[in-house]
Amino acid sequence: MDRSCLPPLHVDNLSTLPRLEAAGWKGPDASLEISLMEYGMAWKVLDEPDADGDDVYFIYSLGRKKCEDGVVRLMFDRAGMSSSTDVRKQWDWAFNDGDRRTERTTPAQLTGLTEEEWDGLDFHCKVYDLFQLHGYENLFGTAYWEGFEIRQRNPHNIMFDMASSIVTHLEFEDIPVRDLVAAARRRLDDIEKENNPEAFGFCDEYECEDGL
Repeated sequence: MDRSCLPPLHVDNLSTLPRLEAAGWKGPDASLEISLMEYGMAWKVLDEPDADGDDVYFIYSLGRKKCEDGVVRLMFDRAGMSSSTDVRKQWDWAFNDGDRRTERTTPAQLTGLTEEEWDGLDFHCKVYDLFQLHGYENLFGTAYWEGFEIRQRNPHNIMFDMASSIVTHLEFEDIPVRDLVAAARRRLDDIEKENNPEAFGFCDEYECEDGL
């Protein structure tokens, strides 16, 4: 698949850690894997704003969700924002207790900085601190889909075979293809009924080109 024509935030561009690392995504930890899988966020700062005026892209965790296939996976969503956004106005409730009787922890208190020091942080760092305190829904809104999964490696082409047999008086090269196919199908049926993965033998594997 040619991904060059896809928007930068298309999930096919974000589906593996190697692709994200190659595209320059960063996170709160030096390891992008730890940033996403443990801290739940990564970002990419653009040199120039995109067509929507966004110059910072975020990937953030939606938590573990039960997907359509019944498997529980750690899922993600993404968003673009402008670094010119005034976080104290955009999310004023995070800095103002209003009529609340209990004291709200501020992002500066979370990081051990003074309010002035925190205001001097890069925009993406401020968003990350708010994300840690208040979760994705309060910052990016409700996700109305299950999200996308980030695999830890690019797709690999894995070659394997299976041991099947046929009873015949013919030499192997003289056996009709239809008889070989029929024997292979019977073997596959038996493997599926037995749910026996050990019936397959590993041959080789190689990493697919990034465009696949």
